[in-house]
Amino acid sequence: MGYKMIKIENDCSCCERCGNCGAKRVPHVYCDGCGAEVSGDSKLIRIVGANDDAWLCEDCLAEWVESVTVTTYAADLVREMHAEDV
Repeated sequence: MGYKMIKIENDCSCCERCGNCGAKRVPHVYCDGCGAEVSGDSKLIRIVGANDDAWLCEDCLAEWVESVTVTTYAADLVREMHAEDV
C-alpha cells in the first residue's frame, strides 16, 4: 500500500551556503480527506475501502462517519416497529 498522505518536501533554505543541512528531504504528513498538513502528534485513522484506503484526521473522520451512518433514538425505532405491525 502506498502512503499518499506522506510527501517528501524540501524545507531547506540554507544549502546554497552550508552544503547540506539535512532538511532537503523532510517527510510531511497530510490528511487524505481535507489535504491539511498534520503534526507528528496528530491522530490519523485509516479507512479501508474497496478500491483505495484513506488516512483521515479526526475532523474528516467525524464527517465521514456522519455521511455513512444514520442516527436515531431507541424510542423512534420502537414506534417504527409498532407502526409496521399495524
